[in-house]
Amino acid sequence: MKVITTFFFIENNDLERIVIETVNSFKGIEIMECVSDKYSFLERIGAKMPDIVFMEINDQVDQKLQIFDMINKPLFPIAIASDESFAQRLMDKGFFDVISGSITKELLASKIYKIFKMTKDIVERFNTNLIVSSPKNEYVKKYLTKSVQSEYVYLKYKMTRVKVPIEEILYISNIKEFIIVVTESGRKLFHQGSLKRLLEILPGDQIIRINNTTALNYKKVEQIYHNSVTVGSQKFKVSRLYSNKLKELLKLKQLG
Repeated sequence: MKVITTFFFIENNDLERIVIETVNSFKGIEIMECVSDKYSFLERIGAKMPDIVFMEINDQVDQKLQIFDMINKPLFPIAIASDESFAQRLMDKGFFDVISGSITKELLASKIYKIFKMTKDIVERFNTNLIVSSPKNEYVKKYLTKSVQSEYVYLKYKMTRVKVPIEEILYISNIKEFIIVVTESGRKLFHQGSLKRLLEILPGDQIIRINNTTALNYKKVEQIYHNSVTVGSQKFKVSRLYSNKLKELLKLKQLG
């Protein structure tokens, strides 16, 4: 069964989030990796051989085009350009499509759906099953009314990105300028950014905040006391501000 694969070369964090959330709304499209520096891009894209590449083109357009010339071209390279005037030049260089101006999830979804339609026709000619399903019009109605939920979250620290299944997260702690995410297997992963920002892209009915510096996977709660909970071997205080929501979710967990 054919899965469409994607690879991102994006430096802007906000743009990266929009692209990841949009791609994740398409079932059967796999995100292989997301990098933010040219050396990682050149090193890894040859080994990955993705179907779609999203490449951010900022003011350093000449440098980005030099990098683009150095790689084996994917089926569908898509440029996300900061300036609309770059469009024709990028198309002439071999980009399948160029997205410029205000980058929205709706716009990205329409571009991906265009690729999906073309790929479906190609795949059918080779008698292969394509397992991508597109949100189509329901994307705007359903997915854009709230943050798109995914089974995974991408953690970023310095030049490294790690794909982590949300189900495996035990708890998240905010320590000074970075965040530590602890998983069931005992892995401790670092992430740059604020706890508030990370929680915005995590499912609020699973990963919930319990105090100013900690959030946890309520499904992993083993014991609950008057103002504290135990997750794994760790005990955490629960502030009054967040205690009601935690108790409500734990009641639903027991009923389920």
